[in-house]
Amino acid sequence: MQIILASQSPRRRELMTQAGYDYQVVIPDESAECGIRPGETTAELVARYAHQKAVDVRPRIEGEAIVVACDTVADLHGQILGKPNDL
Repeated sequence: MQIILASQSPRRRELMTQAGYDYQVVIPDESAECGIRPGETTAELVARYAHQKAVDVRPRIEGEAIVVACDTVADLHGQILGKPNDL
């Protein structure tokens, strides 16, 4: 079964390769990350973004596949800071 990485992250590609997976990259549309909802926790936000990325990518794949989608957001004491730009 094919494995699809729904990400444009070079680090995620590196991790998948290091783990020995044979995979293809399908980049989700930017609209899959549509902003923070009122009262949403960091964990809820990253889970929703990852789900939205997978939902965006899946219709573009023929046949059976495992879609790997994830997200990273910086958080400081429960305050969502957004995407980290560097270390």
